[in-house]
Amino acid sequence: MQLEKLIDRRKTHSVKWYIEDQDIIPLCIADMDFQVSEEIVNAISQKALHGIYGYSTFCERYYDAVQYWWKTQYDWELKREWISFSPGIIPGINLLLKALTQPGDGVIVQDPVYYPFFSTIETQGCTILNNSLIYSNGAYEMNFEDFEEKASQPNTKVFILCSPHNPVGRVWTFEELRKIGEICDKHGVFVISDEMHGDLTYSGYKHIPFATVHPNHLKFSITCAAPSKTFNIAGMQSSIFIIPNKDVKEKYEALLTGYGLMRPNAFAVEGTIAAY
Repeated sequence: MQLEKLIDRRKTHSVKWYIEDQDIIPLCIADMDFQVSEEIVNAISQKALHGIYGYSTFCERYYDAVQYWWKTQYDWELKREWISFSPGIIPGINLLLKALTQPGDGVIVQDPVYYPFFSTIETQGCTILNNSLIYSNGAYEMNFEDFEEKASQPNTKVFILCSPHNPVGRVWTFEELRKIGEICDKHGVFVISDEMHGDLTYSGYKHIPFATVHPNHLKFSITCAAPSKTFNIAGMQSSIFIIPNKDVKEKYEALLTGYGLMRPNAFAVEGTIAAY
């Protein structure tokens, strides 16, 4: 990755740099202006030189790369049958809510939080249950009392956990994740854990995947992640959903196929393999 080289991204179809004014620095989207690593460039270049960009699918090398990353980074041994694809976190969460809820059901979020969560919940006809974070002594904390009150409501079906939290930057501790897990397990609330930024914690902090905190978490949680933020390849639209619950995975993948979203783009597989 070349951190010193300044690259002009204007007039390159960049969502971030769509504006022509030279005096404006856009801060509107999580998209780095550094070139990606040489290994990813080489892998994508080789795919481009192949000269055929037909329908793509997944291979053993892809699954091996994903499993390798989660094992080396988080000591979590994923089973291949847990791994699903999504063209993005938000499209995938939309499908998960469709699989896990009915219109009118409650979905818990913890604001201030990534704003597309709200429109996603509303798109599926669900009710937003806001368990606002508490700002105390210079940091944000979870309000567990309010969380349990909302989780205990009969129509509450899902909690969308942002871990690490975007935008407040909290890396949740083992104890915080354990307590949230106990409440959700007790009240039958499914956890969709958005862990997109898990690889980007500062020194001295360690991201803990929600599903690894307790064996019970595997049955009522989905982990959403991607190489996109870590390696600056968001445009490849290759997200990874880890779904140990077989019934939920089947429902999710049936919806994925039904909406025609089951195939990666021509460069996503090789880009992901090279990154991981």
